[in-house]
Amino acid sequence: MISNVTLLIGMESAQIEEAVEIIKANCRSRTRLVSPPLPERPPGFPPLPPVEKREIEFGGAVIFVLDVKRFERL
Repeated sequence: MISNVTLLIGMESAQIEEAVEIIKANCRSRTRLVSPPLPERPPGFPPLPPVEKREIEFGGAVIFVLDVKRFERL
């Protein structure tokens, strides 16, 4: 099963590098062989030939570091 997780983390500037290191230590990209989806064929058309599986990369992490002008704690 492949899933995605989005984290929004608020922290002081001094904590950013430590958070990035924690994420790096726990997120890995991987590769997997997958078959591309085949288009539907109308009735009466011959089936498409088999398609080779392709290696794709998934997983890992994308990190955005942004300055927040304002926040409110409720």
